[in-house]
Amino acid sequence: GKVSISQIISEKNSIPLKIPTGKFPEMDFAANTQKLLFVGEEDRTAYYQVVQAGFELELPDNNVKTEIEVSKTYQTLSGDNTQEATLGEEIEVHLKFRSINNRRLHDVAIIDLLPAGLEVDAASLRNELSGTWTPDYVDVREDRVVFYGTVDTQIQEMVYKVRAINKGDFIVPPLYGESMYDRTIYGYSPNERFTVK
Repeated sequence: GKVSISQIISEKNSIPLKIPTGKFPEMDFAANTQKLLFVGEEDRTAYYQVVQAGFELELPDNNVKTEIEVSKTYQTLSGDNTQEATLGEEIEVHLKFRSINNRRLHDVAIIDLLPAGLEVDAASLRNELSGTWTPDYVDVREDRVVFYGTVDTQIQEMVYKVRAINKGDFIVPPLYGESMYDRTIYGYSPNERFTVK
């Protein structure tokens, strides 16, 4: 059917979008768009999807807790907290999290992005997974580990090993936890820099 789309920038500023031909046309609209107005000339159902992608330009300075609280520490194998390792050394990642709204949170993803100087010891996730929490599923990727499961009101902990592979001073991305189906439930925790000597 014939459909027109306009981007509403303000009450007095409306800009029509040029819809490309094809069954599933794609187009960009301005970042300052307040609304999108769809007008169909026929009595037909239309579907649309808005996709936003990117990353934060500045790391958060403080913990954010909206119904879930998360934190991360690095420890030597002897149990001391650390923010540095020597090349080839194995250390442990300790992730702690809990629900802060007096209810269990189901279908939560805990996303641990790794600094560039560390890599996951996949065997520790398969064979030596420890802590007080048992995830439903673990997704090990090159630059992160994503844990999926249910988070309770008591503090729960997940422990796994990483290895130092590159020398340098690295930014540690914040630990992030989020409900997969309720985007109002999330929390993240900034971390210090990590050094590999």
